[in-house]
Amino acid sequence: TLPYATDQTKEIWHSIQLLWSQWSREQQKHVRLLGVGVSDFAGDKSVQRSLFEDEASGEHRKVDQTIDSVRAKFGMTSLRSADTLGRPPQ
Repeated sequence: TLPYATDQTKEIWHSIQLLWSQWSREQQKHVRLLGVGVSDFAGDKSVQRSLFEDEASGEHRKVDQTIDSVRAKFGMTSLRSADTLGRPPQ
């Protein structure tokens, strides 16, 4: 669980990577499927942002909003990460 609310994909992804690296160091098991969920969504107006938020965070937020807009208009597979280009769209 994050100690703060966020709407930034990059922050959520970083947290997932951190949890995975901690878990995988402790476990000696193979993993076939890993699921991640997010919950307790809050509207943009209901989250108090930091007064000291760096400029990059604001830029990441704009990128996420743009991606959401394009996907809403043209479908979820209209924009994909470069690392998924070799795989069929889901």
